[in-house]
Amino acid sequence: RVRLDGHLTKELLAPDSCPEPGPALKIYVKSGCRLAKKDRRGLSDPYVKVMLWDSASKKPIETLKTDVIKNTLDPDWSTWFVYFQKINESWDFLRFEVFDWDLATRDDFMGFVEFPRAFLALCADDMLKHNWIIDHFELKPSPKYPNEEVSGTLALGIMYLEEDKLKTV
Repeated sequence: RVRLDGHLTKELLAPDSCPEPGPALKIYVKSGCRLAKKDRRGLSDPYVKVMLWDSASKKPIETLKTDVIKNTLDPDWSTWFVYFQKINESWDFLRFEVFDWDLATRDDFMGFVEFPRAFLALCADDMLKHNWIIDHFELKPSPKYPNEEVSGTLALGIMYLEEDKLKTV
């Protein structure tokens, strides 16, 4: 187990059937728990943006999104993503942002979790042995959205994959 920002952030699990590790990142966005109420009816329509972030350009290299799960504060996305070639590019951290989808107005920010590349490098040996970083991570507020209420956790899994095994994903 490893601590990041004073929180327990790494628990290693070995799944029964798992592809070989390597230069790509396999990401599992499992669920959210006790998210902030953003809609008038006391619920939210949450989704997650997953980004490899480049601090030099102050923008993501690539952004992937889960589906919107309507009318819930405890969504279950159970969504898999794999970053292929982008993993070898210059990036500083892996960032997960949660938003409440709105039809008529801009989507509401609900919190974020991020993993510095250096932290993932510290975990690489474990991930290369078919282990996952998997846990519930507390959502944090962002200075970009100072007036947005943030609460809850995000359940995530992260693992490295080898290029020749990606076809089994």
